[in-house]
Amino acid sequence: MRRPIGAAARELGAELRQERLRAEMGTTTVANSLGWSKAKLSKLERGWRGTDEWDVGTLLGAYGTDKSIRERLRKLAQRQDDDWLVRDHVGRRPEELLCWRVHEDLALKIACYEPLAIPSLLQTENYALGLAGGVAEVGDQIEPAVGPHFESRQVLDGSVGPEVTVFIHEIALRLVVGNETVMHDQLMHLNFQGDRENVRLRIVPSSAGARSALRRPGVLMTFVEPLKSLACLETESAVVFTEQEQAVSAVQEKFDLLDEVALGEDASRDALRHWADVYDNASR
Repeated sequence: MRRPIGAAARELGAELRQERLRAEMGTTTVANSLGWSKAKLSKLERGWRGTDEWDVGTLLGAYGTDKSIRERLRKLAQRQDDDWLVRDHVGRRPEELLCWRVHEDLALKIACYEPLAIPSLLQTENYALGLAGGVAEVGDQIEPAVGPHFESRQVLDGSVGPEVTVFIHEIALRLVVGNETVMHDQLMHLNFQGDRENVRLRIVPSSAGARSALRRPGVLMTFVEPLKSLACLETESAVVFTEQEQAVSAVQEKFDLLDEVALGEDASRDALRHWADVYDNASR
């Protein structure tokens, strides 16, 4: 069996590791009980080696995994080499998906673009709540929407995280989410995040025009070889993850264009400060 290093194999490995931890079993105990080497189990959990439904079933049986989860992971094992993964995110934020978290942690570089909103990676709690329709009037008090997606994320830690480049369309700065106070705080938060050593903020001005590549959001993650780049394309109810060469090239072309038309980092920070002042004055 050839060694799969695709996104589905890594997701399967992460799922198997979660089940082992849920069962409170150590790698040595599991490997010894199955007659495996610890290296085999470690590579399997990291998505570094091939597997089959038999091995997956053996592991999940040892872990006492529920039937519904066993069936889902059995199907995932059948599709380890797929170039396209579709993951439902109804009722959750896309970045809470396991596949997203696994690859975000592995990424060497992450580029993301949003035409109508601040990317979720850099949202404040109240801005996210405002997107869900939580507040509408100036002066309204907003109850923070505390949740797991607002916990400190390693991806923004410059000491260990990837290089993150965020492209935000100017329209997203003009659209009021929540109220003017929320917008002011969100833009100040962006400025603070821009001080991180691994975060680059780029504003796409309205003067860039209505180009087709600027209409839709996208995320591109790159990794240390031999892992292939991964494009993440979000719909209303699902995220499509793909390593398919043509699809990744199309998303890369989007970011090449964004790099050409976006303001430089200094000018982008000036734009953020300008709009923070606008909302600050409007909220008084």
